[in-house]
Amino acid sequence: MAARKTDKSTKTTRNTTSSSSRRVKTIKIAVEDFILDHQSQNHSPQTLRWHTIALSHFLNYLEQEQDVTIIDQLETYHFRAWLVFLEKEVGPRGKVRATRTRRWYAQSVHAFGRWLYGERYIGEDFTERVKLPKLEKPLIRIIEFEEFEQLLDACAPPQEKSLTAERNAARNKAILWLLWDTGIRLNELCDFRLSNFDRQNGSIIVYGKGRKERRVALGRNALRMLLYYIDRWRYNSDDLQQLGIIDSGHVFLAETGQALTMHGIQMLFKRLRMRADIGDHRITPHIFRHTFAVRYLMLGGDIFSLQEMLGHEDISTVKNYMHLNDVNVQSQKRKFSPGDNVPFLAQSRLRNPGKRKVDAKKEKNV
Repeated sequence: MAARKTDKSTKTTRNTTSSSSRRVKTIKIAVEDFILDHQSQNHSPQTLRWHTIALSHFLNYLEQEQDVTIIDQLETYHFRAWLVFLEKEVGPRGKVRATRTRRWYAQSVHAFGRWLYGERYIGEDFTERVKLPKLEKPLIRIIEFEEFEQLLDACAPPQEKSLTAERNAARNKAILWLLWDTGIRLNELCDFRLSNFDRQNGSIIVYGKGRKERRVALGRNALRMLLYYIDRWRYNSDDLQQLGIIDSGHVFLAETGQALTMHGIQMLFKRLRMRADIGDHRITPHIFRHTFAVRYLMLGGDIFSLQEMLGHEDISTVKNYMHLNDVNVQSQKRKFSPGDNVPFLAQSRLRNPGKRKVDAKKEKNV
């Protein structure tokens, strides 16, 4: 029994020592552990990038402005002071950061605080009582039908007739139709592979944030344009071998045969916008995502299926699109009005609700 007590005591001492070593860990090392934990959970590169940017800024602020480097020194005050500093600081682009950007930064630090508490590095979450920067209802722009038509017409460079130009035009149209019809994210578009295309059922398999898989059906137009590009214009394995490229299976390829990158598609959209002469309106893959969501709701789709197709975990994110669709919402209200669907009310009463009162007065006078 004594031996057991000794072992238990030794184990307790080790745990205490381990906890003690954790408490003196620097914030910099803790941030590295936090990022590593996200990587081990297969979170998206974009999520890792945002956490790295936000936490690096928070870390630099603590070191330079507050002289704080150890986890035990972290207090709620530091988080609030950093948010105030962030609001006034001029960013890399020469202007103060937008509220949405500051909120993203704050969300990363919030997640870091919860993680520190969950890992028992700290006894209390220093971010728990701090409210995030308040966002106004987002003003979401969508692409009009005329703009979409102009973009499709701009897929081929004017007055350029060549095999490469035709191949690029077919690819660009397939990209536009796929974004218009599915609302997938830019990184999901870049990662789209031939193995994720279900020809038989006319659908695609998309890997979203955290590599979560979802299936999205294609409409007839998008399916037709995608098949036209893949079967007739996309480089096949022999073509790529001649170019010295191993076929990675990515659907959308650059002229070199390499898979189109996020930067490559962003530059493509800039060229399309200039050719289409749309004006000052921004045209990006993410605006296509907004457009898909709003038009899906306008055509009678429900927010729950939309949430599934967009790959959002939180339904509140999808509800942001509802206020853009007020006309359709009011139309739906009239169509499914509970007040117009009361079975015990006779049709005659609905046609002339005041008639019964008039008849009652006549009977009383008689």
